[in-house]
Amino acid sequence: MAMLKTLYTCVILQHDLRLVVLAAALCLFACFATVNLFVRAQASKPDRQMRWLSAAAAVFGAGVWATHFVAELAYRPGLPIGYDVYLTALSIVIAMVMAWFGMTLALRQDSYALGGAVVGAAVCGMHYVGMAAVRVSAVIHWDAAFVLVSLVIAGAVASAAMRVLRRPCLYQRSRAAGLLVLAIVGLHFTAMAAVTLEFDPTIATSSAVLDPTLLAIAVAAVTVLIITLGLSGAVVDHHMALQAARESERLRRSQEHLARAQRVTRTGSIERDLVRGVAEWSDETYRLFGITPHGGEPTPEEVLAVVHPDERERFLGFVADAGRGVTAAPLDFRIVRPDGALRWLHREADVDCDASGRPVRWIGTFTDVTEAFEAELRQRALEEALRAAKEDAEAAAAAVQAANTELERRVEARTAELRAAQAELVKAERLSALGQLTAAVAHELNNPLGTIRNSIVAVRDLANTAGADVERPILRMQRSVDRCRQIITELLDFTLARELKCKPVRLDDWLGEVLDDQILPTGITLERRFGAPGVHVPLDLGRFRCVIANLVKNGADALEEAPPSDRRIIVSTAVGEGMRIRVEDTGPGMTPDVLAKVFEPLFSTKSFGTGLGLPTVKQIVQQHGGTIAIDSAPGSGTRVEIVLPLSDGNQLAA
Repeated sequence: MAMLKTLYTCVILQHDLRLVVLAAALCLFACFATVNLFVRAQASKPDRQMRWLSAAAAVFGAGVWATHFVAELAYRPGLPIGYDVYLTALSIVIAMVMAWFGMTLALRQDSYALGGAVVGAAVCGMHYVGMAAVRVSAVIHWDAAFVLVSLVIAGAVASAAMRVLRRPCLYQRSRAAGLLVLAIVGLHFTAMAAVTLEFDPTIATSSAVLDPTLLAIAVAAVTVLIITLGLSGAVVDHHMALQAARESERLRRSQEHLARAQRVTRTGSIERDLVRGVAEWSDETYRLFGITPHGGEPTPEEVLAVVHPDERERFLGFVADAGRGVTAAPLDFRIVRPDGALRWLHREADVDCDASGRPVRWIGTFTDVTEAFEAELRQRALEEALRAAKEDAEAAAAAVQAANTELERRVEARTAELRAAQAELVKAERLSALGQLTAAVAHELNNPLGTIRNSIVAVRDLANTAGADVERPILRMQRSVDRCRQIITELLDFTLARELKCKPVRLDDWLGEVLDDQILPTGITLERRFGAPGVHVPLDLGRFRCVIANLVKNGADALEEAPPSDRRIIVSTAVGEGMRIRVEDTGPGMTPDVLAKVFEPLFSTKSFGTGLGLPTVKQIVQQHGGTIAIDSAPGSGTRVEIVLPLSDGNQLAA
């Protein structure tokens, strides 16, 4: 209450109220002009902002300075007062420069609160430097509490004024101007209430003192400057507002013409800002797609629901190109409107780029070409009908001759089929007879071979007892007997289709055991590259063991012609669409004519054997539901790949 009483006494009893009112009016005009100039800086391009900010800072600094010194002239302390010229001039410079920094900080750094605080500091700096310019025959005493309150009022209220200018409508401009007036007036009278003069006749004033008359002239000049800049800003602002209104009206009429032209030509447009990622649809585009405008861009789901199902994949590609700023080729596509109408649209597109070549805007046009497309389809249908009638007439003229030719061709084809069937029948009968003969011969030969094998053992024992060295002949006889038995086994395996007895096995583990049993000639390396641990495959273990043994033996036989430094057989497994088993060697390979005959029965490149090994292997693989393929070339070795179906439980590692 004491502080409010002091303020009341300072304003009412120690000031000329007429000059106080004049100072307030001058302050209000300067603040409103400052706000308008600052708002104009907000709306200007960066290269022009600094001009408007400088004008706003000049008007504000001059207005604050004029308000202060008019109020100083209104101050009646009862003693003659003068003003130091240099400090008086410095005070207006401080007001303008600090105000410029505060406004620049608010506009360029988007720090309106901090910028407003700097503007408040400009008011404080101007006031207290101006008070330091006062020359009077008295000692000036300051009340620290009033000084602190004045600083807070100026900083806080000016900060609030600048924050209001984030939304520079007319109402907010008025609020901001009022708050700036409150900041200036509140600072001045609170700061003046902090002053107490104690008369001291010994204090002499300096010669560089500005008397009140000269100060009044200076204030008048500054006031004229404020009025001139303010009116200039108002005139420019009014002119630009009128220009904006005319441009807005011209743009509105242009948009109306464009909308009318789009309706007439049934052409819509979509403009996409590639930087901000937003798009704008014209009214005609909404109508073409049959989508109701709802205040924003239609969602991708809304648009895709209208596109014909057969066209959606192409349409999605077009949307992706638009999002990347790619100028795609013209596109015709179908849509089905919500009312069920099927329409054809033709799309054209273009892209605008900035100075660096980066796409910044995509524009697409959509034209309803349903009538033209349907007319073209009718014309094509008519042309097709005419062409078809002509072709039918020509076809009818050649029908008899074509029928005779076709009949002859069918007779020849049927004859060829009968001959092929007869050849297959003969082959089957021969194989059947061969199988029966093989079984009988095998039975008749196995008994003598068994007797010979037992006799060889007895002869060895007798020779050993008698001390005779017949080991080499006996070994040759044993090898011959084993070869005869092997030939019999191959004949039986090929000619008699035995029923498989399959069970699931872990292929890698079983294959490792089979390879462990193989005996290879010296110098041949057997590599294992298993890639299917725990995978199960249904196999007839006995018969499929023959497959692996036969392939490994063939590889070993082929390596006899390979260089001693590189004799390898590689057995590998892998899981894909089925279980893959590959057996490859580094031998000399095969020529194409030999490779074409390897699965033919009784064909062999060896000087011994029946030529039934690979045919039997193929037969066993096919019985297991698998496939076999051989790849070879001279000098690059041979690769045999078998693909078998997997067991139902192949994912388990038993």
